[in-house]
Amino acid sequence: MKHILILFAILSLNLAALDLVAQLPSLQDKLQGKDRVEEIMEIVDAHYAEIASGKRIKTDEGNYKHWARWGLYMSARTDGQGRLVDVDRHIRRAYDNYVPLYRSSAGNWIPRGPTAISGTNGSAVGIGRVDRIAFHPTDVNTLYIGTPAGGLFKSINGGTSWTGLTDNIPSTAISGIVVSHDNPNTIYILTGDGDASNGGFIVSAGYWRPSAGVFVSYDAGINWYSTSPLPIVGSYAGYQLIQDPNNAYVLLAATDQGVYRSDNAGDSWTQVLSGRTYEIKFKPGSSSYVYATQSGEFHRSTDGGIEWEEITDFDYPLQSGRVALAVANASGSRVYLMSGWAANGGTFGGFY
Repeated sequence: MKHILILFAILSLNLAALDLVAQLPSLQDKLQGKDRVEEIMEIVDAHYAEIASGKRIKTDEGNYKHWARWGLYMSARTDGQGRLVDVDRHIRRAYDNYVPLYRSSAGNWIPRGPTAISGTNGSAVGIGRVDRIAFHPTDVNTLYIGTPAGGLFKSINGGTSWTGLTDNIPSTAISGIVVSHDNPNTIYILTGDGDASNGGFIVSAGYWRPSAGVFVSYDAGINWYSTSPLPIVGSYAGYQLIQDPNNAYVLLAATDQGVYRSDNAGDSWTQVLSGRTYEIKFKPGSSSYVYATQSGEFHRSTDGGIEWEEITDFDYPLQSGRVALAVANASGSRVYLMSGWAANGGTFGGFY
């Protein structure tokens, strides 16, 4: 009987301790209404100190190192009182008031590497992500690449050397590149890092770079001008930008808010398809047939991207996975789809 009473007392104490932990305010509750980085990090430090001392149990609130990185990153993105500000809005305002200055070309920069991918556990050390590429329609030595944070780069010697073109636009996240078939000096770019926009730590910690719209250059990338804004309220991301193969005035932009179409070279945009759209392509040589992919879905337009229908007549274990798209130039009626399967742990969903 004595042992039973002791066991009951221990259980009661443990339950009381758990109940006390449950009553402690969460980190999210503590941070409500806080907008100064220094104060936020003081609260975070104290919160994780409680976890380390055993005063509270660790919940799904992220790792402390993520908060430390966030604090360092955001410490340079505050006003005079240390409060968080809308950096994108300030960048846009600065761009609107920007007066071009002449820059010296006398700088002597020499690449020092690394020039190869290395690392452990599949990591790439020292190599930035380059995920967009476009080519001059007639000059095989001129090509363009887009990066998710560093902007648009141009090479006129087949990739031996590169020149940055977009240091002075509001967003250096390049998600779409069009070199006009009508005039290769006319280049359109869609901004906003769509590949990192679908949730996760990059978004929650403020590292994500949203879109500032579509920009155009009429002198092969020397000067840039903003086209009309896409009719989207709030932040959004870009995925791909394409041009009608026969009509240089028709552009289609795939974003996380749907597909937007312009028939006047970007002077105005209209939403023609809703939903996060990863890829979009014209049938080779056709102004009528356009293809687009969303999560587990394949869509087709037969009128140049104005009206869309969802095509579902293929094997369908796609679930919510991202779908990649390719169209064969040699056989214009052949379309290829490669699917991920996010609902099943990121496994391969099939090739169609």
